[in-house]
Amino acid sequence: MSQAAGEPGNGLNLACAGAIFILLLVLLTFMHRDNKKRDRGEYDHFLENTTTPELLGNNHPAFRWRT
Repeated sequence: MSQAAGEPGNGLNLACAGAIFILLLVLLTFMHRDNKKRDRGEYDHFLENTTTPELLGNNHPAFRWRT
């Protein structure tokens, strides 16, 4: 069975794939920028007010996104 020219099946697939690709680029950019902030020490203030740094999770200054 083939789709008629006016049906949105292929266009919808292409639009979703394009949206996923754009989201991928946005997330990769965020992760690279956040890792650079961590390298500059912008997350060090989280260690000042805690007695259990292992509970900071991804707020810990040593945490790095894997890209």
